This record gives sequence, C-alpha cells and structure tokens, in this order.
Amino acid sequence: MSDTKPQAEPTMEEILASIRKIISEDSPSGAAAPEPAAAPSIAPKPAAPAPGAGVLDLTNEVKDDGTVVPVTAAPPPPPPAPKPVAQPMPAPPPAAAQQVELDDGGLVSTPVANVAAQSFANLVNSVGASRGMPLGNSAQTLEDLTKDLLRPMLKQWLDANLANIVQRVVEREVAKLALRADNDHLR
Repeated sequence: MSDTKPQAEPTMEEILASIRKIISEDSPSGAAAPEPAAAPSIAPKPAAPAPGAGVLDLTNEVKDDGTVVPVTAAPPPPPPAPKPVAQPMPAPPPAAAQQVELDDGGLVSTPVANVAAQSFANLVNSVGASRGMPLGNSAQTLEDLTKDLLRPMLKQWLDANLANIVQRVVEREVAKLALRADNDHLR
C-alpha cells in the first residue's frame, strides 16, 4: 500500500494562468500579461456598441492617410444570360406510329417521348424481321406463343407413341373387366 494520493486535475484558472505565463514568456517586450480577476462562472453579456463605433463597413474605402471614404458602388453587372443549347430537331414519326398526346408529367416532353417510342418500334420491327417472327404482338400471350411452339413437337411425339399408349390402356381395362367377371362368377 502506498501513501501516494492521486494527483488532482488542474482547475480552469490554473490552466489559464499557465497559458498566460507561456504567452508572456513568448512576447517580445517581455511584459507579463495582466492577471484578470477570477473568471465568473457565467460570462456577462457584452454591451451593445454605439451605432457606427468600431463597425467596419467593407463598402467604405480607406485612404493611405487612414481616412474612411464611403463608396457608392454601382450595382454589379447582371450575369450574362446562358446561351441556349442547340438540340437537333427530331424527325417526325411516320403516321402509322402511335402518338402520345397527353403530357402525363413524365421526365421527357411529348415530342421526345414520341421519338423514343418510334425508335423502339423500329428496333422491334428490325429484330422481328431478322428472326422471321414478329416481336411485340400484344394480342398474343405467352401461353399462345408456347402452344404454337410446342404444337409441332407434340404432333411428332403423338404420331410415334399414341398407338402403343392406346393399346396398353385398352389391354389394362380389358384385363380389369375380365378379372371382375371372374370374381363375379366365383361368388
């Protein structure tokens, strides 16, 4: 067990005093900074300065001799107007293309939406033509498309297997009927 007490933390006044001491040692005149009275726990409100006293107005000009001359500055010139950005005129869509007439508050304007829709329609037509099958047929559902694709394969499979399936089913049903007839006869 030791008799050493833990060292107490320095108070605010002690910290401020040590800072003043360091500042006074660093000052070129060597004069010590005056010790202020004990700092109050709550700082008082500073008094309001007299109008115009000690206020630096950055719109005034200070001459070399120290006199302040008010400057009546002209308002700054207005910024130059931005140049309009030249945009190419979109080609008018063909008459067969669907036109969007109502502005629904979207992100693009009606003419731009029409040009984009026409571009998509041209893409769908060119891809459909290259595949030999039209794309985007809204009247044909995925189910209809699947039926159309599976129909030739199903026909080929049925041509090869239907006769054997019918023969097995008929033989099974005939065997059941024969077994039932035998059971009824034995009773």
